Amino acid sequence: MVSIQRYRTYSYTKTLVDKKEYVIKSFTFNKGAAFAKEGVHAKNHFFKYFDKSTNAEREISVFDYFRQRYNVTLNYWMLPLIETSRGGMFPMECAILLPNQKYQFKLSPDQTTNMIKFAVTRPKQRVAAIEHGVGMLKWAQDPYLNHYGVKIETKMTEVCRNI
Repeated sequence: MVSIQRYRTYSYTKTLVDKKEYVIKSFTFNKGAAFAKEGVHAKNHFFKYFDKSTNAEREISVFDYFRQRYNVTLNYWMLPLIETSRGGMFPMECAILLPNQKYQFKLSPDQTTNMIKFAVTRPKQRVAAIEHGVGMLKWAQDPYLNHYGVKIETKMTEVCRNI
Protein backbone atom coordinates (compact mmCIF):
# COMPACT_ATOMS: atom_id res chain seq x y z
CA MET A 1 0.00 0.00 0.00
CA VAL A 2 1.33 3.43 -0.90
CA SER A 3 0.02 6.89 -0.21
CA ILE A 4 0.37 9.25 -3.18
CA GLN A 5 0.91 12.91 -2.39
CA ARG A 6 -0.60 15.50 -4.67
CA TYR A 7 0.77 18.97 -4.18
CA ARG A 8 -0.28 22.53 -4.70
CA THR A 9 2.78 24.76 -4.45
CA TYR A 10 2.84 28.19 -2.83
CA SER A 11 6.17 29.98 -3.44
CA TYR A 12 8.80 27.46 -2.30
CA THR A 13 6.80 25.27 0.10
CA LYS A 14 4.88 22.20 -0.91
CA THR A 15 1.47 21.87 0.69
CA LEU A 16 -0.38 18.58 0.66
CA VAL A 17 -3.70 18.93 -1.18
CA ASP A 18 -5.04 15.40 -0.87
CA LYS A 19 -3.74 12.04 0.20
CA LYS A 20 -5.09 8.82 -1.25
CA GLU A 21 -4.04 5.23 -0.74
CA TYR A 22 -3.23 2.96 -3.66
CA VAL A 23 -2.05 -0.63 -3.97
CA ILE A 24 1.20 -1.01 -5.92
CA LYS A 25 0.74 -3.33 -8.88
CA SER A 26 4.22 -3.01 -10.39
CA PHE A 27 7.06 -0.69 -11.34
CA THR A 28 7.79 0.43 -14.90
CA PHE A 29 11.37 -0.71 -15.49
CA ASN A 30 11.29 -1.84 -19.12
CA LYS A 31 8.08 -1.98 -21.11
CA GLY A 32 9.12 -3.07 -24.57
CA ALA A 33 11.85 -2.36 -27.08
CA ALA A 34 11.07 1.36 -27.34
CA PHE A 35 12.24 1.90 -23.75
CA ALA A 36 15.13 -0.60 -23.70
CA LYS A 37 17.88 2.00 -23.11
CA GLU A 38 16.40 4.12 -20.34
CA GLY A 39 13.22 2.37 -19.18
CA VAL A 40 9.84 4.02 -18.64
CA HIS A 41 9.96 7.22 -16.60
CA ALA A 42 7.97 10.42 -16.08
CA LYS A 43 9.21 12.19 -19.23
CA ASN A 44 8.64 9.34 -21.70
CA HIS A 45 5.35 7.87 -20.39
CA PHE A 46 2.32 9.57 -21.96
CA PHE A 47 -1.38 9.18 -21.23
CA LYS A 48 -4.60 10.73 -22.53
CA TYR A 49 -5.71 13.74 -20.51
CA PHE A 50 -8.91 15.78 -20.89
CA ASP A 51 -7.94 19.44 -20.59
CA LYS A 52 -10.93 21.34 -19.13
CA SER A 53 -9.53 24.72 -20.18
CA THR A 54 -9.53 23.80 -23.87
CA ASN A 55 -12.24 21.09 -23.74
CA ALA A 56 -9.95 18.79 -25.69
CA GLU A 57 -8.29 15.47 -25.04
CA ARG A 58 -4.53 15.39 -25.54
CA GLU A 59 -1.49 13.27 -24.78
CA ILE A 60 0.64 14.46 -21.87
CA SER A 61 3.68 13.06 -20.08
CA VAL A 62 3.56 12.34 -16.36
CA PHE A 63 6.30 14.96 -15.88
CA ASP A 64 4.32 17.69 -17.69
CA TYR A 65 1.08 16.68 -15.97
CA PHE A 66 2.57 17.15 -12.48
CA ARG A 67 4.13 20.46 -13.54
CA GLN A 68 0.90 21.82 -15.00
CA ARG A 69 -1.64 20.33 -12.59
CA TYR A 70 0.23 20.63 -9.26
CA ASN A 71 2.95 23.17 -10.14
CA VAL A 72 5.58 20.60 -9.11
CA THR A 73 8.77 20.03 -11.05
CA LEU A 74 9.86 16.44 -10.50
CA ASN A 75 13.48 16.21 -9.36
CA TYR A 76 13.77 12.44 -9.91
CA TRP A 77 11.82 12.09 -13.15
CA MET A 78 14.28 9.44 -14.37
CA LEU A 79 13.15 6.86 -11.75
CA PRO A 80 10.67 4.18 -12.77
CA LEU A 81 7.00 4.99 -12.24
CA ILE A 82 4.72 3.22 -9.78
CA GLU A 83 1.80 1.48 -11.48
CA THR A 84 -1.19 1.11 -9.16
CA SER A 85 -4.01 -1.43 -9.16
CA ARG A 86 -6.36 1.38 -10.28
CA GLY A 87 -4.29 1.90 -13.44
CA GLY A 88 -2.55 5.10 -12.36
CA MET A 89 1.12 5.90 -12.93
CA PHE A 90 2.85 7.96 -10.26
CA PRO A 91 6.40 9.24 -9.79
CA MET A 92 8.27 7.59 -6.92
CA GLU A 93 9.09 10.93 -5.31
CA CYS A 94 5.38 11.60 -4.75
CA ALA A 95 4.77 8.31 -2.94
CA ILE A 96 5.05 7.44 0.72
CA LEU A 97 4.99 3.79 1.70
CA LEU A 98 2.53 3.28 4.51
CA PRO A 99 4.04 1.71 7.65
CA ASN A 100 3.41 -1.83 8.91
CA GLN A 101 2.46 -3.37 5.59
CA LYS A 102 1.76 -7.07 5.76
CA TYR A 103 2.18 -9.74 3.12
CA GLN A 104 -1.35 -10.28 1.75
CA PHE A 105 -0.95 -13.73 0.26
CA LYS A 106 -1.02 -17.18 1.84
CA LEU A 107 2.29 -19.01 1.94
CA SER A 108 2.52 -22.44 0.38
CA PRO A 109 3.22 -25.37 2.76
CA ASP A 110 6.86 -25.46 1.57
CA GLN A 111 7.27 -21.72 2.18
CA THR A 112 5.76 -22.07 5.66
CA THR A 113 8.11 -24.96 6.47
CA ASN A 114 11.14 -23.03 5.22
CA MET A 115 10.14 -19.92 7.17
CA ILE A 116 9.82 -21.90 10.42
CA LYS A 117 13.17 -23.64 9.81
CA PHE A 118 14.84 -20.30 9.18
CA ALA A 119 13.27 -18.75 12.29
CA VAL A 120 14.72 -21.44 14.58
CA THR A 121 18.20 -21.34 13.02
CA ARG A 122 21.14 -20.52 15.32
CA PRO A 123 22.57 -16.99 14.89
CA LYS A 124 25.89 -18.06 13.30
CA GLN A 125 24.09 -20.28 10.80
CA ARG A 126 21.57 -17.51 10.07
CA VAL A 127 24.37 -14.99 9.42
CA ALA A 128 26.05 -17.47 7.05
CA ALA A 129 22.74 -18.03 5.21
CA ILE A 130 22.12 -14.29 4.89
CA GLU A 131 25.65 -13.63 3.62
CA HIS A 132 25.27 -16.46 1.10
CA GLY A 133 21.97 -14.99 -0.12
CA VAL A 134 23.45 -11.50 -0.39
CA GLY A 135 26.33 -12.93 -2.43
CA MET A 136 23.89 -14.65 -4.79
CA LEU A 137 21.97 -11.40 -5.40
CA LYS A 138 25.07 -9.73 -6.94
CA TRP A 139 23.83 -6.21 -6.24
CA ALA A 140 27.08 -4.69 -7.52
CA GLN A 141 26.34 -6.10 -11.01
CA ASP A 142 22.59 -5.30 -11.03
CA PRO A 143 21.91 -3.05 -14.07
CA TYR A 144 18.90 -1.31 -12.49
CA LEU A 145 20.73 -0.47 -9.28
CA ASN A 146 23.79 0.73 -11.23
CA HIS A 147 21.65 2.81 -13.60
CA TYR A 148 20.11 4.74 -10.68
CA GLY A 149 23.33 4.92 -8.64
CA VAL A 150 22.06 2.71 -5.81
CA LYS A 151 24.82 1.16 -3.70
CA ILE A 152 23.98 -1.46 -1.05
CA GLU A 153 26.35 -2.34 1.78
CA THR A 154 26.88 -6.11 1.81
CA LYS A 155 28.31 -6.31 5.34
CA MET A 156 25.93 -6.71 8.26
CA THR A 157 25.56 -3.81 10.68
CA GLU A 158 27.12 -4.37 14.09
CA VAL A 159 25.23 -3.02 17.09
CA CYS A 160 25.97 -2.87 20.81
CA ARG A 161 23.80 -5.00 23.05
CA ASN A 162 22.94 -5.13 26.73
CA ILE A 163 22.10 -8.40 28.40
